[in-house]
Amino acid sequence: MAANRAYTAVVFGDSHFPFHDPKAIKGALNLVKEVEPDGVVHLGDIVDCWQISDFDKDIERLDTLQSNIHEATDFLASLRRVAPKAEITLLEGNHEDRLRRAIWRAGRVLREILRLDQVGLIGKEGGWKKILRLNDMGIRWVGLNDQSHANVLPKIITKHGTKISTWAGVTARNEWMKYGRSGISGHTHRLSYFGHRDHNGRSVWIEAGCTCDLNPVYCDDPDWQQGAVILRWSNNRRVMGEQIVGFRDGEYVI
Repeated sequence: MAANRAYTAVVFGDSHFPFHDPKAIKGALNLVKEVEPDGVVHLGDIVDCWQISDFDKDIERLDTLQSNIHEATDFLASLRRVAPKAEITLLEGNHEDRLRRAIWRAGRVLREILRLDQVGLIGKEGGWKKILRLNDMGIRWVGLNDQSHANVLPKIITKHGTKISTWAGVTARNEWMKYGRSGISGHTHRLSYFGHRDHNGRSVWIEAGCTCDLNPVYCDDPDWQQGAVILRWSNNRRVMGEQIVGFRDGEYVI
């Protein structure tokens, strides 16, 4: 992320394989290919991990967590193909964190066994870096606890998100109030923009929508919006432009 030149990034997230929307996924890939950004950020929850969640599960579903991981890995490989030179970053979401929680609940014996194959499921980097073969694709991984201070994009916080409110925009405001500076997050599956100006200058917080199915079997008529965000910085990085891009059946206008 060299300074003294313009920088463009495409940001999206919350794919939730296998509950992804193939059209939205295709739209995100097409957008990245069209924009040719310097950076691409997926804001997390790339895999739903429903099999190891605390919620009730559909016993008729036959897909395994491993098959869902293969789907996510195939998507990341496609993302790398359409953005061969871009800096790609994948953030950990609360759904990926289900893996750590499941292992911790299983107890010390299972944790000791899992350590033997050096998968690293308990380590700070998390097993996802290896499970999704991120190093093979040149994709950076940022864990939940590191996101608020990781240098992913210029002068803006990139995080999966921890707050959620009833309405789009309220969450963006609450995230901004926590940090008092510009940021972008997912988690809510909504698109919104919150702007603020004071004696410290201008700041914004953006909710980046989702790329998952808008009508999942586990949720009735959710207030979700599919899309992505294009961020552009001037040569000296003093000015940032934001463009929220909504998807409809995978189609968009920029």
